Amino acid sequence: MKKSIYFLVFIALFLHACSSDEDNNSNNSAGHVGKWEMDKVNIFPIGTVITGDETLYDFNFQCPTNKDYIRLGSEGAYKISTYDSDCIEEAEIGNYVKTDFVLNFYIAGELVDSVEIISLTANELKIKQYNFLIGIPEEIYVYSFRRVE
Repeated sequence: MKKSIYFLVFIALFLHACSSDEDNNSNNSAGHVGKWEMDKVNIFPIGTVITGDETLYDFNFQCPTNKDYIRLGSEGAYKISTYDSDCIEEAEIGNYVKTDFVLNFYIAGELVDSVEIISLTANELKIKQYNFLIGIPEEIYVYSFRRVE
């Protein structure tokens, strides 16, 4: 269950980043397509104003040889891959829709997660995702992904 939450958070963060290198406020619809490796993360209490300048910490990968990642396709398909301590891959595959600064993830047509894009450059995707407990936001996760393809 915990791994699924991290996986959904990873996806949410990736999809939330929308700005380009040239203009952080522009909507770069093609700029989000590619393979993004988890890089940094931090958790903040509800009510924290997220500006994009928050301190993030290196993501602690469970597998020493494989990195957790999200792949966003140009046709709206996504794959999120996480690896356990035995380096066994757990994958989630579905579709996503990007609108302005939001990425919505769907599996079999059902919304499974939504993330907000804080920033998107050629090499970095930073997203914000809420962690809910029984329908109530409990924490804010901020993730930074590094483009690898």
